[in-house]
Amino acid sequence: MTLYEDLGRILKLLLMDDPYYALFMMSLDKQETTKVPTLAVGLNGVNVVLYINPDFWFKLTKQQKFGVCKHEMMHLCFMHLVDNQYYPNRKKDNIAADLEINQYIDPTHLPEGGITLDSVKAQMGLTLPPKQGRDFYYRQLGDKCNDYELGENEHFWEIFEQLSPEDQAVVRNQ
Repeated sequence: MTLYEDLGRILKLLLMDDPYYALFMMSLDKQETTKVPTLAVGLNGVNVVLYINPDFWFKLTKQQKFGVCKHEMMHLCFMHLVDNQYYPNRKKDNIAADLEINQYIDPTHLPEGGITLDSVKAQMGLTLPPKQGRDFYYRQLGDKCNDYELGENEHFWEIFEQLSPEDQAVVRNQ
C-alpha cells in the first residue's frame, strides 16, 4: 500500500469521526518527503502543505496516524502557522502549541514522545492546568524548556515570516 492510499484510509476515518478537521486536510496538498522527521504543516509559497515522512508514517498504528493527522490540522485551525511571530522562542512556542492541541486528542492516538502535560511535568517538573491555551503555556514555561528534549516534534513555520505582508494575508485567509 502506498503512502497516499493509506493516507486516504485515515482521511476517511477522520471524515467520519472529526469532519471539521477532515475538511481542512482534504483541502491541503500532501507531499511525501524525508525533509521532515514526522508530519508537518508548512508552506510552499502561499499554499499550505501537509508534509509526511513515510518512514515515520508506516511505523504508526492506525490510531496514531489518525492522531497525528488531527494534530497537524489543529495547528492550522488554531492559527499556529500564522501567529508565531508573537512567540520569539521557537522551542518554547513549539512546546506550548503542542501542549495546547494534544489535550484535544485521545492520548492513545499520540505517538510515543508526544508533548503532553504529563511529559512536561516529568521532564520539567511543571504542573500545568489543562486547556489553558498556547499563550498561557508559553508564559508558564519560562526558561524551563531549554533542557526539554523535543525529539522529532519540531515544526518549521518560520517560512511564514519571510513572506510579504500581502502573501501573509493570503495564507491567513486560507
